[in-house]
Amino acid sequence: MIQFKYLLFVFVALKNEWFVYSAKSWSEQQKLAASDGVVGDWYGSSVALDGDTLVVGSYNDDDKGSNSGSVHVYVRSGTTWSVQQKLVADDGAEFDGFGKAVALSGETLVVGAYGDEDKGSVYVFVRSDTSWSKQQKITASDGSIGAYFGYSVALAVDTLVVGAEGDFVKGSLSGSVYV
Repeated sequence: MIQFKYLLFVFVALKNEWFVYSAKSWSEQQKLAASDGVVGDWYGSSVALDGDTLVVGSYNDDDKGSNSGSVHVYVRSGTTWSVQQKLVADDGAEFDGFGKAVALSGETLVVGAYGDEDKGSVYVFVRSDTSWSKQQKITASDGSIGAYFGYSVALAVDTLVVGAEGDFVKGSLSGSVYV
């Protein structure tokens, strides 16, 4: 039987609340919001958690153009979550949707940008001490316009899975997954 020390849930409806399970009941630990957030950013649309590191996507944030997207990385000390770094795509542009999907494993973070170049991409970041830096940008080898490569992502140690829900591999919008 698997037992979890901490589990967090996100409710996205203009608020994000973080809950922990202890002694057979859930209680709110902290409510988080982007310090620079505005209406329509969709902060909390994607989340990933590994140990004391939490990643929150905001794929409509406008830092690099309308709906270019961002990701906030938080670290927990005791019962307090603090922003470690805000990430945006170094080549971010309007409608990239960076942060639509996030996955975290140890010191590696993967961020989907499903609208990048109208095909989609995935960014890989690695943490060194308290700083995150881009390691690689990944695109589909057979990328096509509207494929939405990076619409979903999953990461387990050394295996990355990327969803492309708009891919036409088996006909209109049939979708595909890259491993």
